Amino acid sequence: MSSIMKINTYEAWVRLGCLPDEQAYVQPVHFDVEIVFDQAVAAEQTDQINDAVDYVRLTEIIHQTATAKPYHLVEHMCSQVMNKLIVYLFDKRIKGHIKVSLTKLRVPVAHLQAGVTWTCQKDI
Repeated sequence: MSSIMKINTYEAWVRLGCLPDEQAYVQPVHFDVEIVFDQAVAAEQTDQINDAVDYVRLTEIIHQTATAKPYHLVEHMCSQVMNKLIVYLFDKRIKGHIKVSLTKLRVPVAHLQAGVTWTCQKDI
């Protein structure tokens, strides 16, 4: 059996953009996270939060990292969020694969309706 956790469309309001006027105001971005576990997570058997990969904590990490400073690029913000999530997973001794996607909804491009998405992924 393999297990997968997905965090779908977590919204954070951030300062993101190459131009100073883009960074002058906060704007929404969406994060999607997928973690594929190499081994069963203990909480599957124990039903105990201490044995779980706490998705509340994962969303706190996303929020803290994304709002910690202004970012110029989606690539950098996405990578920084993924790296912080990996630290949490490493501390929980989780092995597997993580994929983090960031969608910037409001881009300064005419006629681009659904924004731009950047995805980082890594074995953990």
